[in-house]
Amino acid sequence: MPIDVRWHTDDPNVLLMEFAGSWRFHELERACLKTHDMANSIAGNIYCIVYATEPFIIPSSFRISQLTLITNRPAASRCVKRVHIIAHKPHIHHMFNMYFRIYPSHQTFIKIVDNWQEAMNSIHEDQNRHKNGNTRHPANVSTF
Repeated sequence: MPIDVRWHTDDPNVLLMEFAGSWRFHELERACLKTHDMANSIAGNIYCIVYATEPFIIPSSFRISQLTLITNRPAASRCVKRVHIIAHKPHIHHMFNMYFRIYPSHQTFIKIVDNWQEAMNSIHEDQNRHKNGNTRHPANVSTF
């Protein structure tokens, strides 16, 4: 499968979405639905890390506006607190910079990071904030 979704082995509240090779939009949509189902299966704040372990190809028919079909699902915002997208390639940063210009409120839910450590640090900071009674966090306005 070009997009795999599974639980992180070291952190039970983190889902991983791994891209490999070429994929189609319907496969991304299916992976997002699987993420929502898995996140709904347990209680607590769930985070998602999206990454690629090998070069992957964005479909030529893919349009930024298609992301809203996934990011605007109301049910999903109750499942996943924040999505961290590991973007070690400049074109991923550029794509999301354009996306955030169109949908600026989604920056509260989707965070673009450069590497695994940055993603995990952000998740642990948020978890610690929640544990220490500071539950102020951006409202879940969307999902990936």
